Amino acid sequence: LGERHKAASAVSKAEAASRKALVKIVDGVGRGKEFTVDGDVFRIGSASSDKPEERNDLILSDSAAAISRYHCSIIRRDGRFYLIDSSMNGTRLGATRLERGEHERLKDGAEFVIADVSRLRFFLM
Repeated sequence: LGERHKAASAVSKAEAASRKALVKIVDGVGRGKEFTVDGDVFRIGSASSDKPEERNDLILSDSAAAISRYHCSIIRRDGRFYLIDSSMNGTRLGATRLERGEHERLKDGAEFVIADVSRLRFFLM
C-alpha cells in the first residue's frame, strides 16, 4: 500500500506541475479577451518588447497610462499559481490591495484588478 500511495502522489504532483490556467478580462481595457497561462511565468503590463526576458504575455495599455510597463505576474510554483504585483498603481486580488512584490495565491475563479483599469478572472484548467 505504501508504494502504491507514493506512486499516486508522484503522479498527482506531476499533473499539478503541468496544470494550465486561463486569464479572462471580464471588464475594462481588453474586455472579453482570454489568455492561456501555460508557462511558469505569465507577465502582464503595457510594454511590448522583442527581447524574451522583457516580453509581457498579456499587453494592456490605457489612455491614462495607469497600467505599468511590467505591472504584475502570475507564477506557477509546485503546481500552484501566485499573483505578484510589481506596479506603481497597484493590483487588487478580490478586495485586498497587494503590496509591491507580495505573492498571493490564485484560486480558481479569483478576480484581480489592474490599476483600477481592467478586471481579470483566473481559471484553472
